[in-house]
Amino acid sequence: MSQLQPERGWLLIMALPAASVDTPVSSLTFILSLMMIILVAVLALVAAGVGYLTADYLYAPVEQLRRATHEVAEGNLDKRVEVGTGDEIAELARDFNLMTERLRQSQQRLAGWNEELRLEVEQRTEDLRRLQTGLARADRLSSIGQMTAGVMHEIGNPLAAIKTKIQVAEEAEEFSESYRRLLDEIVS
Repeated sequence: MSQLQPERGWLLIMALPAASVDTPVSSLTFILSLMMIILVAVLALVAAGVGYLTADYLYAPVEQLRRATHEVAEGNLDKRVEVGTGDEIAELARDFNLMTERLRQSQQRLAGWNEELRLEVEQRTEDLRRLQTGLARADRLSSIGQMTAGVMHEIGNPLAAIKTKIQVAEEAEEFSESYRRLLDEIVS
């Protein structure tokens, strides 16, 4: 054949009734639609199941940790969190428990130090009270001593003068023995 001539082929045309073609196509379309609906429903159920398991696996332990942090913030240092997931969330729960235990121990140490400090302050206050009482007594004794010294000085000067005059009189004049004994008693 030459290149200018087109190739010739055979064409077969058949005529069938429309119902014989449309019924199988409609049935196939219905079955495919039904299968698609079932597939979407199964996928939705699987997604819901995965969502529930994810929430149960992730959300519940995280929520438990969140509630525990609020309790610890309110002062409950005995709060513990038990998470059995065996992953990072369980490690976080262990770290949380370790942190609260250390906080509790620190709080106990601080309470012990506060008690020691309170006892030391009480002891020092009592010591100061005793010292103050002693100082007040010493001050009173000092005042009494000064007053006594002043009184003794005021009494001693005239007495010394009297004694001196009696001694001079004894040497200068002659007294009877009874007067002399009286003067000796006065001097002594």
